[in-house]
Amino acid sequence: MNTLRPAGTYALLNGTEYRVVLGGGWKLTSRDAASRKDGFHPAGRGLYERPIGPEERLEVVLLRYEGNYQGIPVQVAPNLKGSLVLTTGDRRAKELGFEPIERSDWVLVVEPDERGLVVTPRRTKVSAPWLDAKRTRGGDR
Repeated sequence: MNTLRPAGTYALLNGTEYRVVLGGGWKLTSRDAASRKDGFHPAGRGLYERPIGPEERLEVVLLRYEGNYQGIPVQVAPNLKGSLVLTTGDRRAKELGFEPIERSDWVLVVEPDERGLVVTPRRTKVSAPWLDAKRTRGGDR
């Protein structure tokens, strides 16, 4: 299995999905130097950024991962070490080595190539947060 991108909000620009972040204004981020062709500039430590215009219309998706681990439905999140964090509310998880984290939630950290794990990315179209923020402040009426 390939390394999973972090779950979160992404925008489509010129056929490529870029991460959307808020920090000193809304911006797109990338770790790919080729993103310079889309107007990105170096932001340090291999990171490239491109401000998002306040009226800019981009297709935006929320990326998350669902999965199945040995017959148990799980939510999947990549961690910084390259492993995957599996969470579920299914009580059978205890039998597979999951640890309790809440009254009814269980967690297990596995490697991406873990046998019996199937991961499915889910992209849900969402509204552009920079446009929503403007509407919330009363900018669009």
